[in-house]
Amino acid sequence: SRASLAGRPLSSALELGALVAAFKVTSPHTIPPDLSLDALLAFAREHGVAWGEGFRRLLPADEECRHAS
Repeated sequence: SRASLAGRPLSSALELGALVAAFKVTSPHTIPPDLSLDALLAFAREHGVAWGEGFRRLLPADEECRHAS
């Protein structure tokens, strides 16, 4: 659930898949046409998702700085 994702760091591919699935249910399309890294990061910020250390290293520098504070 959104609450459990927001309460702990995102640290596995399964959890990343769950985040993409949560984003997907906001769209009537099988693959949302607006699905992008920027859209997924904005969705995660909006829902208070905490990225684990492994994923933070993969994020764009501005997103990593935003998340470090």
